[in-house]
Amino acid sequence: MHIIINLTIFLTYLLIILGGLVHNTGSALSCPDWPLCYGEVLSSQTQGAVLEQLHRILASSVGFLSLIIFVRNRKLKKSYPRLYRFSFATFFLVVFQGGLGLSTFLYKLPTLISTTHLSISLIYLCCLISLKNEWKLAFDPTKIPSSDIDPLKKNYESSIRDGIFFSLVMVGIQVFLGAVMRHSGAGKVCGTADIFLQCFDYELGKSVFWSISPKIQLNLVHRYFALLTLVTVVWNGVKVLLLGMRSPLASKETRFSLITHGATLIFLILTQGATGSLVTKSSISVFPTTLHLSIATLIIWCLWSLRNKIRNFEEALFGEVRHTVVSDILELTKLRLGTLVVITIAVGIFAAPGHINFFQAILSLVLMTMVVGGATTLNCYLEREVDKNMERTKDRALPSGRMKPIVALSLGSGLLVISLPLIAIFVNWPTMLLSAAAAVIYLFAYTPMKLKTETALFVGAIPGAIPPVMGYTTVTGNFDAMTLSLFTILFVWQLPHFLAIAIYLSKDYDAASIKVYPNKIGFSKSKRDIFLYTIVLVLISISPYMIGHSGIVYRNIALVLGLLFTILSALGFLKKDDEAVNRWAKQYFWASIIYLPILLISLIFFN
Repeated sequence: MHIIINLTIFLTYLLIILGGLVHNTGSALSCPDWPLCYGEVLSSQTQGAVLEQLHRILASSVGFLSLIIFVRNRKLKKSYPRLYRFSFATFFLVVFQGGLGLSTFLYKLPTLISTTHLSISLIYLCCLISLKNEWKLAFDPTKIPSSDIDPLKKNYESSIRDGIFFSLVMVGIQVFLGAVMRHSGAGKVCGTADIFLQCFDYELGKSVFWSISPKIQLNLVHRYFALLTLVTVVWNGVKVLLLGMRSPLASKETRFSLITHGATLIFLILTQGATGSLVTKSSISVFPTTLHLSIATLIIWCLWSLRNKIRNFEEALFGEVRHTVVSDILELTKLRLGTLVVITIAVGIFAAPGHINFFQAILSLVLMTMVVGGATTLNCYLEREVDKNMERTKDRALPSGRMKPIVALSLGSGLLVISLPLIAIFVNWPTMLLSAAAAVIYLFAYTPMKLKTETALFVGAIPGAIPPVMGYTTVTGNFDAMTLSLFTILFVWQLPHFLAIAIYLSKDYDAASIKVYPNKIGFSKSKRDIFLYTIVLVLISISPYMIGHSGIVYRNIALVLGLLFTILSALGFLKKDDEAVNRWAKQYFWASIIYLPILLISLIFFN
């Protein structure tokens, strides 16, 4: 299995490079049919056709290997749950990638689909790397020698892990900006200027540091952010390298591993800077551009592997992954929930008619993310005493005492006070009012109601359903039938989603005196409600098609997804004992997390 995982990682890396080569050579639409090419498995009609079909064959091989990994690891679901979860994630992502690849062919390479295709491939690569790490921890653990523990403890700083996290985020943003720039044609708008941080504006006939042209703005931002990313990655690479150098009493293997990782990271990011300059000077010719992508992928590979290594070090040295100020802040802002909310906001932006400037859309997302982060932080502040009574929340920053309540109060309030006025100024008033309404209802209606009545479920679904409407009004500035459709889909989706959570966490909620329906009406009636709400959700999900906002492809996807989701909800009736019901509820919860993004992304791609 270890060999299969390594092979899949290597082939995925080759697939990403080949995908870049296909795009950079203009070969992406060389085959007029799918899955064959000119009716052949490997056509030799043109060079482009050969490259495109090789890309398809390699993608199919990666998909087949992912299926083998998932099937082989299913039996490890109970004994090694993290290993199983990464196996499932890789299989799900490769299936999703296959759908995006087909969409890219059918819809003639739209920028949004092509950029998403690259982004998901990098996430898939990181999942494979984590899968390899979990497999090694389970079946081939390399324990740190006891002689290494004291030297590493003395020199280790948790800020190293935070630095790797920030480096990953910045490299990810930079790759995203590069993909958008490349696919939108912004890469060719700048001529060679006097210095790298300038763009030669052909219309003005001179080198500039900024322009009113959106494409030149995108090109320059990519360059400026590249410099910031380079400094950040080098700084954190040096910290890893110094950790190895400053631990002379540690074993040669441990020191070599740390020094090699740090030095490799520094070398790769400096090489990436050089290739970026070469791309600019060569007018984004094929070889430099493909090399630029391949090194960027290697940097992400190296950073993610280093992230896993540092986590393994912490567990070996301290018995746990240590909390840091950054991890506590991310916990307060509920990163996973926030990510899903930001996705729904982005759906609203992309689903809206009309156009929006790229940077205005990014600014809107950042400001609305600040609103979400502020509201969730204040929610943690208000519920800090309740969280002490629940197993899953008692170790959070506030209930555990790692962070003072005044810090959370100041952070949450500051995020709201800063973001809401800026939304009114730089976006529009309807979006600001929706943002404020979502925060107020979430904090001052839903949060206190949870301790008093089960109907808080319906009140809490209101702020959860507002974000896609916020995204929509960001572009349009007004409300229409589509805003009602988006709101209703998110509102109804949350009802069975949170009922499922309330079933498998019923004991936790009961210990904290939080009122949820499963503890009041029992599991049998809750299963019935989940089934009924799922049927309503399926009917509501086709409303964008009914009002003429989306096409028949979206309708068919919504119905297929809805059928599968309904079957899963009906399986709850077959579960009798509490343990089986809990397992089913957890499956439904994760299925709902998968269902919603696919549905919303389909709404964007097939409108």
